[in-house]
Amino acid sequence: MRSDLIIRELPIVKQVFPYKVLPQKSPSQFYSHYHDDVFEILLVQQGSAEFRIGGQRLTAVPSDIFLINEGEIHEGGTLDDGAEYCAFLFDRTRIVHSHVAHSDYAASLTEPLSVPVHLSPADAHYESVATLLHRIADEYERKETGFEVVIQSYITVLITVLTRLYASPGRSDQGEAAGKRKLEKLKEVLTFVETHYREKLTIERAAQVANMSNHHFCRVFRAAVGRTFMEYVHLLRINKAEELIRDTDWSMTTIAEEVGICDVNYFGRLFRKYKRCSPAQLRKHRYAGQPPG
Repeated sequence: MRSDLIIRELPIVKQVFPYKVLPQKSPSQFYSHYHDDVFEILLVQQGSAEFRIGGQRLTAVPSDIFLINEGEIHEGGTLDDGAEYCAFLFDRTRIVHSHVAHSDYAASLTEPLSVPVHLSPADAHYESVATLLHRIADEYERKETGFEVVIQSYITVLITVLTRLYASPGRSDQGEAAGKRKLEKLKEVLTFVETHYREKLTIERAAQVANMSNHHFCRVFRAAVGRTFMEYVHLLRINKAEELIRDTDWSMTTIAEEVGICDVNYFGRLFRKYKRCSPAQLRKHRYAGQPPG
């Protein structure tokens, strides 16, 4: 997945069938983003991966499941060769209303959910969720006649199971409302960074956008994103630089300046820190079809 998806609401489920099934193979990385109206589930099938969900850093092994609520900031990707996972994204409201005409009944299946971020095979509710995910993945892989309808039916059952297990209609208390307001402010900051990453960015400037004190902003940002603000800015810039290295023949100095880093030596150090190779190594291997060793 490309880094132009960084931190913004992704309109990823807008087609006739309001869901997406996205198989991913190593190397695969997706950058920090959120979906205001889309619930997401990740199923690790082979190898290992790492995800950051709502500020938590999680290492994944085969059979692990990760549940990502609407509006939750998340990022991650594979860690080793041969790793595979599948992402399932769906708009709960649209799917339920396509099956249920009565609005009150439909509302009962779209309650806010207090889901655990991680399910492993040892968890009591694991099989209830995993069985449906495997059926969806199998339908998607075989793509027989009417598979889209079958997948939507399975997702409807999955939504029902999740509601039975994790519905939390009392979440809209004052504490929850305050948390949502903070998250909305952070999303404004993330959108601001996406737009202004070529410029000089400071904690002070970001805190002003969030209408928070510097100290409070730093604490809230790290809790929600799982990185410090400047770590996030560095990673975004390096992700942008990676695309330019792959897609252009620009010099490293030009690329560094284009992503807001004036010192090309510092750019090289940051690139090696986040990508585990030098910019020159990446360019050398960009046509080889393999990650640099």
